[in-house]
Amino acid sequence: MKTIEIGLVVIDLETLETVDEFQRFVRPQINPRLTDFCKQLTSIQQADVDSAGTYVEVGLELGAFIERYPDAAWASWGDYDARQLERDAGFAACPSLLAGLQHFNVRKWHKGLYDDQPKSLKQTVESLALVWQGTYHRGIDDARNIASIIKEMLV
Repeated sequence: MKTIEIGLVVIDLETLETVDEFQRFVRPQINPRLTDFCKQLTSIQQADVDSAGTYVEVGLELGAFIERYPDAAWASWGDYDARQLERDAGFAACPSLLAGLQHFNVRKWHKGLYDDQPKSLKQTVESLALVWQGTYHRGIDDARNIASIIKEMLV
């Protein structure tokens, strides 16, 4: 497991509008070859990561992007992404890509509001009668779908 894509969607919490997005592929430094399973699961191809910046390089771009949003926090479906970013930061000997920002586990938040059994991200989108966007397990598409869940929970 390794970070091969970063996808972020910025939501204005007052208007619940999407105001910005950030997407970059990440070139892995350890085990840089994508498996056939990974390529099939994500639709990300070897050429996408071969031409991408490293974790450190993408981190610098992401840092400049986040500076435009001084009150930013970030959210993911579960805690896996936060742990993976920390793991990859250790390999790269640098801070985690989203270090210093408050993290929200949307899966736990959803479970607390709806008191139901944990579901996959896609099942949750569909259970809320929202329209799934993009390819499951693609960073930017998962971010867009998580954003739609957050907007729905805040209405």
